[in-house]
Amino acid sequence: MGIKEESRLAEMLPAHLGDLSILERKVANYLLRHEDRIQGMDIADIAKAADVSKATVVRFCKALGFKGLKDFKIYYEAGKSAYPEKIKKISKDSDPQQINQTLQAGICKAVDKTLTEENLASLMKIASELQAIDKVTLIYSDASLVSDCFVSKLECMGVELEQLSIPEFISEPRKVEGMLFIVSHLEDNNPISWYIKKAKDESIPVSVLTFDSKSWMSVNADNLLIPFSERILDDDKLILARLSTMMLFEELSILLAK
Repeated sequence: MGIKEESRLAEMLPAHLGDLSILERKVANYLLRHEDRIQGMDIADIAKAADVSKATVVRFCKALGFKGLKDFKIYYEAGKSAYPEKIKKISKDSDPQQINQTLQAGICKAVDKTLTEENLASLMKIASELQAIDKVTLIYSDASLVSDCFVSKLECMGVELEQLSIPEFISEPRKVEGMLFIVSHLEDNNPISWYIKKAKDESIPVSVLTFDSKSWMSVNADNLLIPFSERILDDDKLILARLSTMMLFEELSILLAK
C-alpha cells in the first residue's frame, strides 16, 4: 500500500526525521504505508508489524513529542492543525519570523503540557481548600512567578495573606496557619523542609508550584502543580515557565470566583 496523497503522518514527520533512529524510522515507514490501521493498533501490534520492539514504538512516539502511543493517536486524529510544533531555539540573531514561530509553538506546547488532568485536579482541590480557610502563607523564590490576579482574589475573599521570599521566610521562626503555598522554580529548598514537615504534622495543607516534579518539596506536597518549562533562549529559560505559571494562577482565580 502506498502513502496516501493527504497523509497526516507525512505532515507530522519532516521536522522530526533527524530525531529518529534507524529502528524508529522502520516504525514511521510502516505507519506511513498503513495509516488506515493506526487507530486500531496497539503498541504490540505495531511492534510486530514493523519488526521492532515495543520500546522502539514508544521511543518513536516520544521522538515526535508525545508521551506515548495514546497521545500520538489523539493528535493524529485531530490532524495537522492540532499537532504541537517542535520548538526551535532562538537567539539574539534570530529573525522576527523565527522568533514569532518559536513563541507560537512554545505557547501551544505550554498550554498542552500545563493544563493537564493532574494540574486541573490539583487546582480544583486547592480552590476548595482556599475557600475553607482564612489565612495563607505564600512564599516564593521569584516574585515574578506570583500572579497579582490570584493575590487580589484572595484579598477580595477576605483571606489573610502573608507573602514572603524564601530567604525572608526562613530568616526567623514563624507560625504557618491555614495553608502553606510555595512557588519556586528551584529544584529543591532544603531550608524550608522543616516547615513543610511541621505544617503536614499539624494537618495544614501544603501546596507547591515548582518545575521539578521529583524534588523533596514535590514529593511531600499535598497539592502539586507542575507548569511547563523549556529553554528557548540561552539567557532566559523562564519565558515559557512564567507563561505556564500565569496560566495555572489564572485558572485558580477563575475557580475561586465560582
